[in-house]
Amino acid sequence: MIKYELLAQCKYDNAYGEYVTYGIIASENGDIIRVIEDISTEIGRITALIQQFNREQLCAEHLDEAVECFLYDFKV
Repeated sequence: MIKYELLAQCKYDNAYGEYVTYGIIASENGDIIRVIEDISTEIGRITALIQQFNREQLCAEHLDEAVECFLYDFKV
């Protein structure tokens, strides 16, 4: 079973300075199989997305597409 977890990173931008951004780590049997960095700076939105992925047991093959839909639709 795939487990999705929150990834928090500090990034730096010349225009905005230092900021925290959130992404997703996908793991299976304790092994990391996919990481998507820098999806959003809004922890609540990413946390809700991760909860939805875990609840629906999203297949790792669909992770990129699901994140893309999230970014275009702006909803969970």
